[in-house]
Amino acid sequence: MSPRKDNGLIKEALFREYLRTKGLSYTYERRHILKEILETSKTIKHFTIDRLYNNLQAKRNRISKSTLYRTIKLLEDSRIVKKTDIAPDHYVYEKVEQYNIGHVVCLKCKKIIEINHRETKKIVNSICRKKRFQYKTHTFEIKGYCNNCVSLSLKDE
Repeated sequence: MSPRKDNGLIKEALFREYLRTKGLSYTYERRHILKEILETSKTIKHFTIDRLYNNLQAKRNRISKSTLYRTIKLLEDSRIVKKTDIAPDHYVYEKVEQYNIGHVVCLKCKKIIEINHRETKKIVNSICRKKRFQYKTHTFEIKGYCNNCVSLSLKDE
């Protein structure tokens, strides 16, 4: 079995268990939304609700947008996906990976760069040890302007 397939089975088992603890069912809609997220994540790292919705519609899955939003919230709560705000009221989602530390987000072009630096992870762990804090998740984002957008704005001046 390939690592990607195995990872999908693990995410599915985690989601099923999370739903069970909340007294919720693993419905057809939830299964197809998770499956689409796992499939989409193979080709693009960050996706929007609209992109996910359009992908589901193209495959003739008649899942409403409200069901999609509710399921995304459950997937966030179960730590299978996470949301990154790249502008006011503009979010992207991604499948949670163990190695992901955070993001650098350009406020102009909305480019997102992953931070996967081991030293950053060591700092997070060190802070938690010193503060006697056991964390389950964290958000680390640096927002500003990428080199391309800074160069373009200098040309406009």
